[in-house]
Amino acid sequence: MSQLPDNYSVVNFSSDGKLALIQHIDKTTRDKNNTDLAVWDINAGKLLTGHAVLPDITQGYDYQLSPDGSLIALDQEGKIDIYTTANGKLLTSFENKVAGEGVHTLAWSPDGKYLAESADTIKIFDMTAKKLATTFGKVNNSQWITTLVWSPDGSAIASSSMTKSDDQPSDLMVNVWQLS
Repeated sequence: MSQLPDNYSVVNFSSDGKLALIQHIDKTTRDKNNTDLAVWDINAGKLLTGHAVLPDITQGYDYQLSPDGSLIALDQEGKIDIYTTANGKLLTSFENKVAGEGVHTLAWSPDGKYLAESADTIKIFDMTAKKLATTFGKVNNSQWITTLVWSPDGSAIASSSMTKSDDQPSDLMVNVWQLS
């Protein structure tokens, strides 16, 4: 069992479970509008040598490590940025017109070739072509898509959505979308 650096927590894992995306959580010194992310080698119990810590990134809605651990996707205000974990270089950005409050969710396809994003619709980005491949699953103005999960073979996506409500329990709906 490895010990994370002080004031870091795990955001998510690579699909093989060998790497973890970790986030700095020192609330006493950290500007709440900024964060830093790093890749942690679970077996070695240390930050990956030669891999970047991404400092002072605008607080995002969601962060996801690609299945092979080579990329970090950050859903931020008005865009989705894709960084390499090897050196922290920004590889590409996708426009994300859904901004502001709400639930934003990212999910990599099992093979890492696609990135799904959701808030009020599901968008799938082709990482090879670096462009939006498709959009589907739009919910009405009183709902948010809260969860996205790819099937292990990449042929479907399950999504859950809930009704926006300040003081009432939310209705939860689950959809499974077959991809072709």
